[in-house]
Amino acid sequence: MVGDLNIDRRIVVILALWVGLFSDINPAIAGKLVKDIPGEGSCAVVGITPEQGRLIALRRARADAIEKACGIKILGSTLVRNGRLVGEFLKTFTRGFIIKEHVKWLPLGELRAKNGNEPPIPLYRVKLRADVLIPERVSDQGFSLSVRLNTNIFKSGEQAELYVSVTSQAKIAIFNIRADDRVVMLYPLDKDLIIRPGQEFIFPEKGSGMVLKIQTFKGHKQDSEAFMVAALSLATMHKFNMHNFSFSHYFRPNIPYRVPEFLSRYSNIANYTIEKIIPYEVYKSTSGTSLIQETTPSAE
Repeated sequence: MVGDLNIDRRIVVILALWVGLFSDINPAIAGKLVKDIPGEGSCAVVGITPEQGRLIALRRARADAIEKACGIKILGSTLVRNGRLVGEFLKTFTRGFIIKEHVKWLPLGELRAKNGNEPPIPLYRVKLRADVLIPERVSDQGFSLSVRLNTNIFKSGEQAELYVSVTSQAKIAIFNIRADDRVVMLYPLDKDLIIRPGQEFIFPEKGSGMVLKIQTFKGHKQDSEAFMVAALSLATMHKFNMHNFSFSHYFRPNIPYRVPEFLSRYSNIANYTIEKIIPYEVYKSTSGTSLIQETTPSAE
């Protein structure tokens, strides 16, 4: 049976109905909190919408604040002309977690060609002040996480598959960092399963009836997003008496969280987990695609 559902979302996942209550678990270890860190970013709007330009500038400002809080330098120029480098900004998010931010947009600027013959390019500029939590990692030594994506460049409507492996038994969660400044937990749906070493976990699981379809947001020719996979080893859980731990205690599946709220929630467990961020690009095909959800029945 095939069902159609029109929606304006970037990632389409066919999910089972999830029912549950959200509850907090207080962590036993706290990271280092660095308050009121400045960050700034800018983006020239070339080949993207003004909305995308604002988001890229904001992401760059967040990355800038995290760099300053952590005392690292990963990125180069604060100027971005398109979405191609956004994935590098997102990789900084696991170095430090912005749990609070105050954003101030500056007057719209412009870039002019040296010869003066080209029209000016709009330049979005933003400054922020952020509280950044730097995690104190206590995950067991030797535990590692590997993640790969079937491709890093998609045409709108193509399907994605994630391949996850761990070096010891662990629980994992899969998140989508979307181009609308929201983060969604795609996995687990209800209860955390144990991923075992030596066995590659594929998401969506074969025969599960789920399809992970990558699409541009409405009105966008391209988008830059990422998957974030988090893992918590059973050894760490036992060491810190986290026997009832579940990622679902912190996040409801398929519910979009604003980035600061997501990072604030995730910071409660960041000391114990390890993460991988896999950026990707998606482009609208020249023939055009409709935002339609297709249900793939499970194999019988």
